[in-house]
Amino acid sequence: MTSQALSVAFRADSITTASKATLQRMAKTLGFTQNQTVLYALARLRDELQSDQPTTSAPVHAQKKGQAVANPNAAPDPSYPPLTHSQHQIIRQHAPKRRAKPVRSSSITDLL
Repeated sequence: MTSQALSVAFRADSITTASKATLQRMAKTLGFTQNQTVLYALARLRDELQSDQPTTSAPVHAQKKGQAVANPNAAPDPSYPPLTHSQHQIIRQHAPKRRAKPVRSSSITDLL
């Protein structure tokens, strides 16, 4: 598996953004690196968006720094309920809009 880099521009905490300080606190709480924390959050969001039912993912229990295992017998964490359909709609309304068309690889090769 090849890794791909993604540059992230942090902003103040809001409904659609997170600050660098928030990421650092979350990583420390989970016992993850910042990169692992971002990937974990994306995986949870992916699972939630792709499922037709509410997320029933179990809480994560850190074993060592950088390693975590979900407890399959644990009940879902009630302090972190899954987002409702209306909450997803609100997030989509507040999400930043794309400013330009994406660059296609064919347009780059045309320049060469």
